[in-house]
Amino acid sequence: LECFKPTKYEKIFFFDCDMLCVKDISKGLEEAPNEYVSGCGGTNRSINCGLMIIGKNWLNEETYNTLVKCVTTMGKTRLFTQHMINHVVPIFNLISDDYNWKVAPTTDSSRKITEYGITDTTKIIHWAGALPDKNKNREPYPKPWEEKEDANILSKLWYKYKKEMLKEISDE
Repeated sequence: LECFKPTKYEKIFFFDCDMLCVKDISKGLEEAPNEYVSGCGGTNRSINCGLMIIGKNWLNEETYNTLVKCVTTMGKTRLFTQHMINHVVPIFNLISDDYNWKVAPTTDSSRKITEYGITDTTKIIHWAGALPDKNKNREPYPKPWEEKEDANILSKLWYKYKKEMLKEISDE
């Protein structure tokens, strides 16, 4: 919820820690209007909050305080802050799901895929759906760093990026 605090910036970009950027995302960030919270993975009334572009109009004390108040009024929910944000923001600006391609037990395998199982236009891979769901008797879906490097094609991709990043950091 801290990303909704007032700031001097025109937009705030929120990116979950279980996401991997594989293509340029600058166009989506630049084109997101300031009068909205932009995101994808849902409808204009409810998004997956793993990726959000929060426009200047939403970066204010009133929004922030309303969201913080939800911590006590909404009680514990499985997706905690996502439910709160979807409750407080009445309408979202939807951006392409290419900015939040979800790897989850419900991933649609019929989508056009590349060698990694993602679409040709995928910009961000999101290991969503990892939380357990007692109501559906579902075990947690593993994050790539919890799996062996060769567990599947997307884990291999995640480890490839990890190795490149570590090499780049050590070369500096």
